[in-house]
Amino acid sequence: MLSDLFHTFWKCWRPLVAADILFKLAAAVVIAPIVALAFRAFVEASGRTVLADEDILKFVVSPIGIVALLCVGGLALAALVLEQAVLLRILWASAAGRRPRVTSAISGAATDTWTTVKLGTLLMASGVVLALPYALALGQVYWWLLTGHDINFYLAEKPTAFWVAVAFGGAISLVAAVMLAWWFAARVLSVPLLVVRRMGVRESIDESRKLSSGRQWRIGRWLLGWLALVVFAPAALFGGYLMVGHWLAGRFESLAALAVVVGVLTLVHLLLSFVVHLITVVGFALIVWKLWLQLDESSAAAIAESPPEESPDDSKWFTWSRLRLGIAALVAVGVAGLIGAASLAGVKLVDDVEIIAHRGGGTHGPENSLAAVRQAILDRTQWVEIDVQETSDGRLALVHDRDMKRIAGSPIEIHSSTLEELEALDIGSSFAPKFHGEQVTTLDAVLELCKGRVGVVIELKQYGFDQQLEERVVELVEQHDMADEVIIISLDANMVAKIRELRPEWRVGLLTAVKLGDLTTVDVDLLAVRMDLATTSFIARAHFRNQQVAAWTLNDQESLERMISRGVDYVITDDVPLAEQVLLERSAMSLPERWLRSLAAEW
Repeated sequence: MLSDLFHTFWKCWRPLVAADILFKLAAAVVIAPIVALAFRAFVEASGRTVLADEDILKFVVSPIGIVALLCVGGLALAALVLEQAVLLRILWASAAGRRPRVTSAISGAATDTWTTVKLGTLLMASGVVLALPYALALGQVYWWLLTGHDINFYLAEKPTAFWVAVAFGGAISLVAAVMLAWWFAARVLSVPLLVVRRMGVRESIDESRKLSSGRQWRIGRWLLGWLALVVFAPAALFGGYLMVGHWLAGRFESLAALAVVVGVLTLVHLLLSFVVHLITVVGFALIVWKLWLQLDESSAAAIAESPPEESPDDSKWFTWSRLRLGIAALVAVGVAGLIGAASLAGVKLVDDVEIIAHRGGGTHGPENSLAAVRQAILDRTQWVEIDVQETSDGRLALVHDRDMKRIAGSPIEIHSSTLEELEALDIGSSFAPKFHGEQVTTLDAVLELCKGRVGVVIELKQYGFDQQLEERVVELVEQHDMADEVIIISLDANMVAKIRELRPEWRVGLLTAVKLGDLTTVDVDLLAVRMDLATTSFIARAHFRNQQVAAWTLNDQESLERMISRGVDYVITDDVPLAEQVLLERSAMSLPERWLRSLAAEW
C-alpha cells in the first residue's frame, strides 16, 4: 500500500500542495480568527479575559465552559475536516481520470461548509461524551488517594498511595486511549463518504462504522504509523539541521558568507519542515482515501458517477529553462543572504537577564528558609522568590505547601496553625543534617535580611483560606520601605488584581503553568510562566506590551540555555551557581555559537 500511496500522491502532487498552501492561508486569515473570537467571547461571558491554571478547570466544568468546548472545539475540528474534504476532492478527480483543479476542490468543499461544521461538532461532542467517564474516574482516583496532603508531598516523597494512584491512573488512561483510538478508527471514513458519496452527517458516520467493523486494527495500524511519522520526523529533521549548523558554524570568518550560509540553512529547514507538514496533512488524506477505496465496495461506482469538474490533461502552467533556473538560483541566494542577515541580527551579544532564586534557592538550603536566602545572596543572585501564607494568628509565614508534611513530616496545615506551632517544627533535617533545627521563617525576617542587597519576589498563596493576606503583605513591605525592591506575584489572578488595586504603582505579576487565551492582555508587569509557555513569540508579545517574562523552574544547563536564548528577562532556578555559570560561559561565545544556541532554543 505504501507504493500505491506514493504513486497516487505523485499523480496529483501539484494541486495537493497548492490546495494545502491556499487552505492554510485561508485558515490563518479567516478560520483561526473566527475560532479565536468565539473562544474569547465565551471566556469574557464568564467574567474573565484570560484563563490560567485552576481557572481553566473551573471554566471547563462550568455550563458556559462546556458549551464553549463543544462550539469552539467543533469549529476547530470542522476546519480540519474541511481541509481534508478539499484534499479528498482532488484525489477524487484524479481517480476519475481528470486533471484536478484546486479552485474546483475548494469551491466544492465550500458548498459543504455547513455539513462539515455539523460533522466536526458531532464528532467533537461524541468524543467528549466518550472521554468524560474516564476523566471522572481519573478525578476520583486523585480525590481518593492524593488529597490527604499537599500534592507536592506525594510528588516528592512518592508514598504507597502515590504509586497506587499512578497504577490506577495509568490503567484508566490506557483503556481510555484504546477506546478513543477504536472510536476514531470507526469514524475515520465518514469524510470520504460525506464528500464523494454525498451522504448526510449521521448517515456517513453510521456507514463508516459499518465499513470499519472488524477492521479497526487494520485501520489503526496505518493511523499509528502515520502518527509515529508525524511525531518523530520533525525531531529527526531538526536534529540534522543542528548537526549541519554545528559543523558549519566555525568554518566561516566572513560575516557576509556566514549570513548566506545561515540563510540557506534556514531555507532548507523551512522547505523540509513544509515537506513534513505535507506528510502530516496530505499523508492523512491519502491513507483515509486508500482505506476507503479498499473497504467500500461502492467506492468505484461513486467516483465514476459524478466526477468533479474536468480540466484538460495536457495543459502546462509552467516549464523550466536554463535562464529561469539561473534567475531562481540568484534570487534564492539573495533571499538566503537577507534571511541569514536578519537571523544573525536578531542574536543578542549580551544576555540581559537576571536570576531569581526559587523558594530562596532550594538547592543549597531548605526551601523558603533564612539559610537558603543567605546562601542565595552569597551566590550573587539578583532576586529571591519566597512563598507567603497567613497563619491562624495572622502572621505571614514562608511555606510553599498547604501543610508541613513534605518538609517537616507533620500533617498540620498552615492556615489552621499559629506561627509558634510552625516554628516548633524542624524543616532542615529532611534537607541535610547540617540544617537541623532550621525553623519556618517570616516575611518580616526575609525583608529585613534582603533590604538593600537583593530584590524579593513575593508569591501569595492562600489555598482557599485568604483572610487579609494582600493587606498584610503591603503593610509589611511599606514598614521596611521596600516597595521598589519587591515584585508581588500569585497563581490567583484575583489576588494580583487586589494588590494592583491597593498599590497601583507597585510591580505585580501573574504566575501560571497552563493558560487559555492571551496572557499578555492581563494588567501585570511580570508574567512568570512555565518554560514551555515562554516561546519566542510569547516573549515578543509581552515585551511589546512593556511586560517582562520570567521562566520557571530552570535547574539544568539545557533549560537555562534555552530560556536565555529566547530572551526571557528572568530565570527562576533553585540552583543560582549553575545559572551564574551558564551566563559566564555564554559571555565568551562567538556570534555563530550564539546563533546555534538560539536555533536550539526554538526546539
